[in-house]
Amino acid sequence: MREGIVSYTPDSIDRTALEDHGRYFIETAEQEVKWSGMLEHIAVSYEKYVVLIIPLEQRYVLITLEKDVPAESHTSICKAIRALD
Repeated sequence: MREGIVSYTPDSIDRTALEDHGRYFIETAEQEVKWSGMLEHIAVSYEKYVVLIIPLEQRYVLITLEKDVPAESHTSICKAIRALD
């Protein structure tokens, strides 16, 4: 969705992922908050890329990462994004 970046999927699918998939994952996690604590982030790994879903106070951010970004760095990426909110 960024200018100059070629997407693996059509724009309509990107929007669906943002609007539906992210919301579904977050709403599901919110139902478990009293047992699990607050949701920190969700990582969905596909063959070609990783989707990182980060809940903020009033919205959420969905970003894609290259497969070579180590999973151990997801937490620090999320903290940096939350610091911008």
